[in-house]
Parts: sequence; structure tokens; C-alpha cells
Amino acid sequence: RPTKKKKECMQSVSKENVKHASLEGNIVTTSEATCRGEKSSDLSSNMKATLLPKKKKRTFQDRILAEMLFSCKAYSLKSLATAMKTTECALGHLMLSLLDKKIVMKKEFGSKSGKTREIYWINQDSKRKEVEKLIPSMNDIATAQKELMSLKTADKGIIKEMSAITQELSNNELDSQLLDLESEVKKLKSNLTDVRERIQEFQSQPPPQQMPRRKIGFRKTAQKTKSELARERCPRRLKMRINFQRSQWKQRKEKCVDFIDQLSDAMEKQPKQIIKLLDLETDEMEGVKMPLKYTIEAAAPN
Repeated sequence: RPTKKKKECMQSVSKENVKHASLEGNIVTTSEATCRGEKSSDLSSNMKATLLPKKKKRTFQDRILAEMLFSCKAYSLKSLATAMKTTECALGHLMLSLLDKKIVMKKEFGSKSGKTREIYWINQDSKRKEVEKLIPSMNDIATAQKELMSLKTADKGIIKEMSAITQELSNNELDSQLLDLESEVKKLKSNLTDVRERIQEFQSQPPPQQMPRRKIGFRKTAQKTKSELARERCPRRLKMRINFQRSQWKQRKEKCVDFIDQLSDAMEKQPKQIIKLLDLETDEMEGVKMPLKYTIEAAAPN
């Protein structure tokens, strides 16, 4: 009869044979799939699915405990039912068993209206298997952090690609710009044809006849008569002209003096200082004196 050690050895050998057979079956299936023309990505996904162990689905109790453990807050049956999308009746039956195992704690709170409210929270000091299996190990945390970093880098790459894609013009915008450019090209072509037609018309016309050139010179002034010369040289008329020019000179000088006086009052300075600031030239500085006014005698009757 076989001993216990022989039985264990036989069981281990049978397990190894099963593994080798499963691997050989996978290799055969992959070779058949390649012959059929399937993609390499599909083959790799099939191999991963067969080689990697499948994760077990969480039970209803595990999902409730995970929600209460990782949220770190207390729940009523109503709030927990809304969070987990279940009924209060199902939670009530589950809470009875968890309270017996001291995995979950309960406390009742009263109100002024006399109604009581029950609140449940998880007992983090409990060392039951139901709670310990939910707490991840250090290796799980490290792998999760690596996955998080890889996902972040992938997210950054996707965002960069999206920004580059969004900066490019869409098909509708390109079509509209093409239509505008085509219309501009048509307008320019029409303008070019018009210009060419004008040039041809101008070239087809006969050359214009050259007009005789005029001699450039000074215009001859008309000679004044003796009576006009006598009027200009009349002393009485000269005095009248001088008096008119003298009155214009006096009026302009008075206006300038009034302006300087007003400016000196506004700036609280003397007129001489303002003349220096503005760099003005006066008659007194140039030594110019206003001539005396002539007395014009009445014209003698003819």
C-alpha cells in the first residue's frame, strides 16, 4: 500500500502535469490562431487571461464593510442603502450578524420628537478575518502607486495630444477658409483680366500728336500810365498809407502787451521775466521806434 509521502508526491506530480498540459494547450491554440490570421494583441490578451489568476468578486458583506472602512464615517441604514444602492431590509439582516461578531458598532440617538436614530460604524480594533482581508498589504499599495504614476503620465501625454489636436483647424473651418480663398482668387483673376484689356486698348490706340512747346519766361507786367504813377507818388496818399500801417502796428503791439501782462499775473512774475522765458523780441530790444502820425490836410477842391 502507498504511504502518505508517496501520495503527496503523486498529487504534486499530477498538478504539474495539469499545468504543463494547460500551457501546451495554450501554445496549440495560439499557433492555430496565428494560422487563422488573428492579431498578436488578441493572442497576448488571451495568454494573459489564461496565465494570470482571476480576481474573486467581492460578496455583499465585503462591499458593505469596504465602504464603511475606507469612507471612515458613520452611516444610518438609509444613508448606507443610498450609497450602496440597496435596501434597508437587506442591510438590517447583515448588521445583526456583524453586530454579533463585533465587527460593527451601533449607537442610538434620541431627539425632541421622541424618535430614535440608529448609527453604525466599523470597529477598526477588531481582528476578524472579514476586516483583515479588506486591508491591503504593502505590496498591493506599492503596485497601486506604480499604476497611479503610470496612469498620470499617460494622462499627461493624452492631454498634450488633445491640446495639439484642438489647436488644429477642423474640417468645417478648413472648408470655409478654402471657399473664402477661392473667392478672393476669382476676384484677383477678374481684376487681372480687366487690367490686361485696358493695356491692350491703350496699345491699340494711335499715338497722340505732340503739341508745340511753349517758351518758359517771366510774364511782362503792363506798363503803368502817367496818371497812375502820379497817384502813387502823391505825398498825401503816401502819408495816408503810412498812417494806416502805423495804426495796424499799434493795435498788434497792444494785443501782445496785454497777453504778456495777463500771463505775468497768472504766473505771478514780472513781464520782463516772462519775455526771457518765452525768448521774445520786442521793439525796444531791437531799437525800433514807432513813427509819428502824419497830419493830413484836406484835399483841395478841383
